[in-house]
Amino acid sequence: MTAATRGSLRTLAFPVSDDLLGMVYITPLGKEFAEAWRALPTRAPQDHQKPTASLTTAARAVTGQRMVFIGPTEPDSRGPWPGQALIITPQPVMSDTLTMLFREWQTRLPIGAGDTLSSLLELGDSGAYLLAELIDRDASGRITGPGWIREVAGWNIAARLAAQPLIVPGRATPIRFVLDSDGNLLSWNDQISRTAAWEDAETGERRSVTGHAMHKISVEVGTLPGASEFVAFLDANITRTAASWSGVKNLYVAPPAAGAVILKTPVKIKWPHRTSPDIPAASSPESVSYLGATAQIVEAFGLAPLPELAGLNFDTDLGPVRPIHNADRHPIGTGVGARFLLHLADHAANVLGAAPITYQATRMTTPRPDFPAVMSPDKILRALTAAGWQSLRLVVLYNDPEFRSRVLWQAARSFQRPDLQTIADGPSHMLADGVSIICCRAPELVVHGTHDRTPIANALPCLRPDPGMLIAVLAETQGPVTGSDDGQQQDAKHLLRELLGARGIPLQALMGGDNGGAPERTLTIPERTARKRARDAGEPEPPLEDRDDYAAQAALADLLRGAGLTDNRLAHAVAPKSNAQAHLSRDAVLVGVKIRLHTFPRRRGKPARPALLSVCLVALHASPSPDSFWRAEMYGPDGWKPYSTAAARRMAAPIGLKGLSRFGDKAHTTRSYIDGALSELKHQGHVVVFVEGENASLWSGLRNNSFGEGPLPGDSLHTAGIDIAVIRVSSDKIPRPTERREAATVDDPDRKPLFPGSTIYTRTQDGITSWIYAQATVSHRGGNRTGTDHTRFTLPDSQLTKLKDNWHSIARVEYTIPRLGTWDAEHLIALAARLSNQTASWGDRTVLPLPLHMAQQADQDHPQFQDRDNR
Repeated sequence: MTAATRGSLRTLAFPVSDDLLGMVYITPLGKEFAEAWRALPTRAPQDHQKPTASLTTAARAVTGQRMVFIGPTEPDSRGPWPGQALIITPQPVMSDTLTMLFREWQTRLPIGAGDTLSSLLELGDSGAYLLAELIDRDASGRITGPGWIREVAGWNIAARLAAQPLIVPGRATPIRFVLDSDGNLLSWNDQISRTAAWEDAETGERRSVTGHAMHKISVEVGTLPGASEFVAFLDANITRTAASWSGVKNLYVAPPAAGAVILKTPVKIKWPHRTSPDIPAASSPESVSYLGATAQIVEAFGLAPLPELAGLNFDTDLGPVRPIHNADRHPIGTGVGARFLLHLADHAANVLGAAPITYQATRMTTPRPDFPAVMSPDKILRALTAAGWQSLRLVVLYNDPEFRSRVLWQAARSFQRPDLQTIADGPSHMLADGVSIICCRAPELVVHGTHDRTPIANALPCLRPDPGMLIAVLAETQGPVTGSDDGQQQDAKHLLRELLGARGIPLQALMGGDNGGAPERTLTIPERTARKRARDAGEPEPPLEDRDDYAAQAALADLLRGAGLTDNRLAHAVAPKSNAQAHLSRDAVLVGVKIRLHTFPRRRGKPARPALLSVCLVALHASPSPDSFWRAEMYGPDGWKPYSTAAARRMAAPIGLKGLSRFGDKAHTTRSYIDGALSELKHQGHVVVFVEGENASLWSGLRNNSFGEGPLPGDSLHTAGIDIAVIRVSSDKIPRPTERREAATVDDPDRKPLFPGSTIYTRTQDGITSWIYAQATVSHRGGNRTGTDHTRFTLPDSQLTKLKDNWHSIARVEYTIPRLGTWDAEHLIALAARLSNQTASWGDRTVLPLPLHMAQQADQDHPQFQDRDNR
């Protein structure tokens, strides 16, 4: 069977021709301007943007264009103007407008700076340029810069798409998208709306709220490995309009000055100060205003002022101001669905005059996981031995007795022990050899509040391990603390995770509030069909079988993951099969390297906290024997330790490390830290490192334009002659799949997308091969295919309640190999895919290969993870 007959995978990415890049207007700024800019005040109060951000926000509000300002403090070293500050606009802007803009902006800086910039603009040097003529390439033809070309080209391509409405089959009128100031496309005048109604639990009154949402299309211009041409990466999602000011950080506004361009701007909200957590949170803020001086600058230009924010009525029809929802609940779910993405791909191909980038099917596939969702009790002892422990005690901490009943009900099903539903608190009950469970009611530990939990934990015998014993805790938790800046300091699960982490005890939190028995659930499609047939035949409806409480089941499984325990499911997934190539043919250490910059939010009246670099390294000691139990380790201050110990102790330490960075001189320190950790591994000569592509600023060998050349993780091992392979894993800024294509696929505009199965797809460009592993999401595989059958614009009236659901499309991840070592490339890729297809202790898939996924979980489980600035 040839690749053509095996099928292909189409994506939402398109090659960008010189014509699509378009034209740009550029004003270079000289040395005198740069000196005056560097003299601006560097410290700003909490409610102000950094200078370049506030200037471009104001410029976009005044001109209606996406002005790009390359400041003197962060110039691009590539292109015709290396090291110079630049003003870049898609269309020409009058000199008087720019002069006044800089003057009005500078005089309104929060720390006075006068007017030193406007007279130094040298606007006579402005000119029009074709973007294609400004691209820098190296001797091999790879694109090296300048970086701002991508941003401007994305705006130009988005403007082309906005010029033609998108036709959605089944909808009478086409959808017209408008540009926002970030270069995205919004269905501003084609909203999705839904009213949610409920009964107030306290008053019994019937309440309702109407939610609105827009479709947002993003266009990012970048490159693929090899970097010989630009590629436009399109994507679409739902941006929801907030129903209150709670959680709002940004808003969209249609200023009269901006014509058809919607301004996205940050907002400053001041809430009444709470002197005590017992005081109810205020429902209305004290004041709401535009962040920075944008509103004043618009008025200074004599333009119609930006709309007032203080009196915004969220219950009226949508107007020019639309706060962006940033909280948990909304009447409309996330995601546009796979069918809309398919229509968008057809539309883009037609408008851009380019065929979408397509990947070809390989012979590599991933088998369906066939292990139970939760590890069998009779395997836990062997998993403990592999991890270096002698026994395991599972401790259930709770306040609500219904929570206890719920957990025991699911534990009885997962561990095949019906007697668990009747056990009493206090005594230890054996599940299997070396495995016991204890229930303990401890409201002081699990209820929110800032009280000291240490004496309570010290008094509980169940939290004191016997020699060689690992304790793992499943704790009841409540909803997040709202209406308070110090909610993180009151949340019991974060405080308890830190407290137990210092003792090396992993914790998994589970929301309480269920019915304490078999969970209520919706019917599956086969169950609904069987019941309808019975009713139509005048027969009794067939009884429903009990189904797992999936949240409790997942919590039990993830608790075992947090304990660093896994059975032979991993070895079985990657072992050589009689009908396939070997995927793991030798003992090896598989390492996941997760790096993330953690930026803390600013809080009123409190000093700023410096950003920290979170670095998590997890190693799986793997064997090709299908009956082997793999051992998991994690790196920490004491070196490589069992995953459970190192991950738990990390919860009691700061989330990141001081002195590390992805950039500048500290990047070398970061690389040395990671290479030092890899050098301490105990291995048998074979190491595979999984690292995300977003770390290309640390290791230039991960970059598309220098792929495989320059530093890579584990260089010290490579230099020492150790067989080390590096797999770059990317789940962001890669082509989004839209459909699987077969030889018989017909280009019907109203077709439904075919989802990829278990096949891995590949594409080679510029001599570099990349692979995409694309899968239907859990929700889609479970029968939730509304977004595949319909779009949110064409949902039948009988199914409008499904607007509340999150609509999933095709999940994907890209693998590339910058360092192969002595491995076969397809073996490595199959290994990576199968380690995404099979998790450590539960029955579903992950986006990232397991070593990298476990490193990511250790980062996201940290008590400080939610305390981050995601503006």
